[in-house]
Amino acid sequence: MIAVPKLRIDELTAEERAVYATLKPEQMPQHVAIIMDGNGRWAGSRSLKRFVGHQQGAKSVQLVMETASRIGLPWLTLYAFSIENDLKRPRAEVNFLMRLLKSYLEDNVQRMMDKMCG
Repeated sequence: MIAVPKLRIDELTAEERAVYATLKPEQMPQHVAIIMDGNGRWAGSRSLKRFVGHQQGAKSVQLVMETASRIGLPWLTLYAFSIENDLKRPRAEVNFLMRLLKSYLEDNVQRMMDKMCG
């Protein structure tokens, strides 16, 4: 049996609430998976350094995770890095991505657990 997450619709922004109001709860998926791709290209298209794109991607992850929690999505999977990425990227970029992930997790895991389980 799947535990039904607590809805926190009142925490949605007005824009998010308007979108949520158009959804049919009985058709909501139980699991959403997202392949995170294109942060470096996003930055490049704006003449920014690739690491800025990765930092912006981390902010987007935060928004997606918080919104998924608010609407009671039971399962969210984020595909963030693959061995193919490791082999194709400069070592300095891979090191930056690993430090970014470590920092993100250290800064956010406890807060996320408190919000989702509390």
